[in-house]
Amino acid sequence: MTSQIVIYLFGIVGSLVMAVAGLALVHGVVRPTSLIRRVVPDVDADEKRNAPALQTRQWRVAIDARPMIGEPTPQGHTNRVFGVGQYLRNLVTEFANVDSDIQFILWSSAARHGTPQWLDSLVRSHKNFSAVHIKLPNRLVDRAAYWSRLRFLPGIVGPIDVSWEVNYFPLKPRHAYSICTVHDLSFLRPEFQRNHAYNELAATDAALADKITTVSETSKLKILSTLDDLTSDRVQVVYGAAAPLFDISPPEHRSAAVRDAYQLPASYFMYAGEAAARKNLGNLIRAFQAVRRKRPESHLLMAGLLEHELTALMTQVGETADLTNVRVVGYVPQEDLQVLYQQSEALVYPSFDEGFGLPIVEAMKMGQIVVASDIPASHEVARDAALFVTPDRHESIAEGMIEALIMSDEERRLRIEKGFDAANRFSWSRSRDRMLELFEEGFRENRP
Repeated sequence: MTSQIVIYLFGIVGSLVMAVAGLALVHGVVRPTSLIRRVVPDVDADEKRNAPALQTRQWRVAIDARPMIGEPTPQGHTNRVFGVGQYLRNLVTEFANVDSDIQFILWSSAARHGTPQWLDSLVRSHKNFSAVHIKLPNRLVDRAAYWSRLRFLPGIVGPIDVSWEVNYFPLKPRHAYSICTVHDLSFLRPEFQRNHAYNELAATDAALADKITTVSETSKLKILSTLDDLTSDRVQVVYGAAAPLFDISPPEHRSAAVRDAYQLPASYFMYAGEAAARKNLGNLIRAFQAVRRKRPESHLLMAGLLEHELTALMTQVGETADLTNVRVVGYVPQEDLQVLYQQSEALVYPSFDEGFGLPIVEAMKMGQIVVASDIPASHEVARDAALFVTPDRHESIAEGMIEALIMSDEERRLRIEKGFDAANRFSWSRSRDRMLELFEEGFRENRP
């Protein structure tokens, strides 16, 4: 009991410290150069002198870049970025591929690490990009942002016409049009909640945005039926897609190198994603062990999560799973992920809830069979290419995995063709164009 009281008191003290620091950030007390890192394009003096004068000022879009920066991996050589971050990174990369009058300001925060090298390189090589990194803990910045509606941000990055939040909170600065991306509403389901108060605030605040975007028609219907006072035109679908890398099959020497590096078994099923309760990993592992009893040579390769995360999740949901022939390979670069998909027997993606399901598209792009949950989002993305299973029955998942092993060559060929057709409906260039249209709508509506 005493230890619980001490922990509680420490929590109160920590919250007070965060509150004071957050208010200091809001009111401009904390804004020294030592806490702000700026990255600007590399433009030499002659280029600046010869640049044509702008007749009108550029529209300015502030983007919260934190989801695509991710977390450093234990190896330290790359950052772990999941679906939300991949979505944002691909769109930002696409914004850089077109001529635009928009000035993009990518802002981020973290106390222990800065922006990754790829982001610095993108900014330095594109005149209409800049980046601002606040060297403070994300938790502090989140609190300051929430309390102030990002009132402090213009003082750091300059005037803003549109603010785009890609992770639920529409942190709206004054005099700016607010766009908020809500990928799904699984965080409102009690069985998946980590912080009930935070989740309720996120849902309430998302409805305050001038425009909400989401990643599927399935998610749009859920948003409209769950959040109050929303009309259909305020919620727009901007799909995800596989990265351009997945349009090209890896060469044989690359495949051989990845096989050796990961010591791939001859027969394995693939899972790609994080260790979250909604991903249904307990039933996936139980299903795999049922398959292994019939096919002892089978393995399950799990990419994206770390071993201790899987162990913690299994403990949280009360599972004592048999992990024989289950290999957790951690975060995998996309160049390697291509090969892991391609060499597997099938991708197994048995989520209880999804907004889109990016690994499904990636696997189909790589010509692979997909075993997916019989839920609306998976049907919208995979159409009739996938083998659909009941997520809350591990027996059903196991049946789908066995079917992937024993299907005829002709059925496999047909499903792979259907998978290509389904995956090719999604394109980052089309999603980029739609997002740019929404920015322009925001400029028009926010024009003084």
